[in-house]
Amino acid sequence: MSEFSSLEDRGEQLKSKEEQWKEAEKKLEAYFIEENIKETVVALNAWDLPTTNSCEGHDNHGRIVPWVTIKAPNEPNEHYIGQRVFEEAVYEDHGISKELLAKIESYWVEHGEKLDELKLEGKSEFDGVDKATVERINAMEEALMQKHGISREDDRCHLEAMKKMDKEIENAVHTGILKEKTPEYVAWEEEMKKINGKIKGLLEEFYKNRQALQENAKIILSKEKGMPSLFLRSDGGGEYVDLGKEMTGKEAENYENILQGKISDEKKQELKNMVDACRTEFKEFAEFLENKFFEQ
Repeated sequence: MSEFSSLEDRGEQLKSKEEQWKEAEKKLEAYFIEENIKETVVALNAWDLPTTNSCEGHDNHGRIVPWVTIKAPNEPNEHYIGQRVFEEAVYEDHGISKELLAKIESYWVEHGEKLDELKLEGKSEFDGVDKATVERINAMEEALMQKHGISREDDRCHLEAMKKMDKEIENAVHTGILKEKTPEYVAWEEEMKKINGKIKGLLEEFYKNRQALQENAKIILSKEKGMPSLFLRSDGGGEYVDLGKEMTGKEAENYENILQGKISDEKKQELKNMVDACRTEFKEFAEFLENKFFEQ
């Protein structure tokens, strides 16, 4: 092959890469993504690592440190054969009939579609959303509930049952009530293993010849109980808040003090500095992913 042909092929490869990158950016335009994590989210999706949510990190709410969740698409609703029937029985115990459950599920499908239209994906408890938008959301929910024939109390009972469902399923698996995984879930788990391995490899290469800006800013891969997604997040040290687990009394008190601003000015500045360092770490990881993407 001539040198000209090699350069021509390389040019075509770069053009294809640029198209893939632009496609990843275009797909994400429909969602709200905070500026300080956006580059990382785009880069991960360009690498075929599908993200589901993200946060740029905040020194006064949420999990504090920046994070991105990654999950293989099309996770089956049923992980175990017979799981749907088992769940319906659990909901029945909480006063939610099979018919009402179908209405609530239908409500939440449309609820998600409406929120997507508002580009609020990634907003935690509507943080940063103006009062008028919150009122629009509340009005939208009231109209949808009326349309689907459910009440706030129905939804509250459903939420309470959902909070206990993972534990109920875990117990059912332990006692043999639910035994065999569905073929669809087995296939999905295999995809998650591939994704997990791919992210780990990229992180290892990223940190092979460099140190994190500060130890608690280092990006790690973790899991939160009850969450199917992988968490790509800053270490955070003792400042990382796992919202997926029950806090001890002291942890809950410390977190509440942060939320209400009942901490010293020194502590506030310390948290702000940590979040800034974590954001910078994610920015450098995004640059690493982009450079490697176009080099390979």
